[in-house]
This record gives sequence, C-alpha cells and structure tokens, in this order.
Amino acid sequence: MGAGPGLLPRTQPPRGLRADRHAAGHGEIAHPSRAGQAARPAGGGRRVNDDDLIRLDEDILAAFDAAQAVQPVPDEVSARIKSRLFNRIADTEAAQVAIAPEGGKWRPFGPGVEIKVLHKHEGVMSYLLRMAPGSELPNHRHPHDEECVVVEGRVQMGEVSMGPGGYLMERAGTLHPPLRTVDGAVIFLRGAAPKVEQLI
Repeated sequence: MGAGPGLLPRTQPPRGLRADRHAAGHGEIAHPSRAGQAARPAGGGRRVNDDDLIRLDEDILAAFDAAQAVQPVPDEVSARIKSRLFNRIADTEAAQVAIAPEGGKWRPFGPGVEIKVLHKHEGVMSYLLRMAPGSELPNHRHPHDEECVVVEGRVQMGEVSMGPGGYLMERAGTLHPPLRTVDGAVIFLRGAAPKVEQLI
C-alpha cells in the first residue's frame, strides 16, 4: 500500500530485531518490556515484591522451630562431660613444681640480702633468702603468719639463735625482731609476699 498524501513511507525494522520505541507519553500504556524496566530500582537491581517471596507451609515452619529448640542434656551425660573437662584441665597444669639448687634467680633484697621466689599464690609466697655475713633484716610486719626454716648457716632473731633445720614462726601482725647472721645463712620462708617498704 502506498503512502498517503503528505505521509512518508514507514520503515519496517528487520525481522528478529526490535525497533526502538519512544517512551510512553501522557495517556499511553507503557509497553510490557518498558514497564518492567521502569519498575526496576535505580542501579539496575531487581525489585523484589510479594509475589517473588517463597512462603513455607506451617508444618515446615514448625519443624524448623523444633530443630532449633534446646534439648535438655541427661544428668549422666552432663557429669561425663564435666569429668572429661576437669581431667583435661588437670592434665594441662603441672602436677609438681621442681626447682634445682642452681635453678631460679636470685634478686637483690636489701643490703647484703638476696631473694629467690619459689612459689606465689594469692598473696602467699614461698621463697629463699640468702644473707651475706654480717647482714640483717630490720624489724618488719606481715599480714600472715610467717614460717622460717634455716637451710644453711646460723641466724639470730631476737633472743632465738637457730642453725640448719631450725624452725621459727612469727604470728601475723606482730612486730618481727631483726633477723641477723654473723657468718652468712640461707633460710626458707613462707608467708606474705615480702616488700621492702614493710621493713621498719
């Protein structure tokens, strides 16, 4: 059919190719393909609407809830778990603490006196004091009872003189008399962690 008066012939797009269409104007219904594009959010992402959601049946939801519920552990199982846990903790802790005579480290503690810490727990310490000849520890106090055993040499505490193997305990809070040695000594003590500022 020829073109009418004043009209140009319409160019037909090749088969299989879609001609570019102008946007729908006022009062027009957008082509479905354009309507779908218009419904997409900025950025090219796909907009999700209620029709896209997958709705599960109530019995399936109930099964999911049941699977997530916390099941009580039988008493015998709980006891077995605790036993294995405590045994593993015990295995990781050293059953013994052994320090050879040449082990450990001597540190200065007052004039002519050195200290070697053997063990400390909750403010109570086991330690050695090595005293040079003529050295002494001044009067001092401790918040715990203090036990003393002479290992080497001889010491004088107040009116008490002790050699190797001698034992002495000073009560907590009391004023301990000076501890002296003439020829030098090594003593073992157990009590509150000693502090130089406690010396009087």
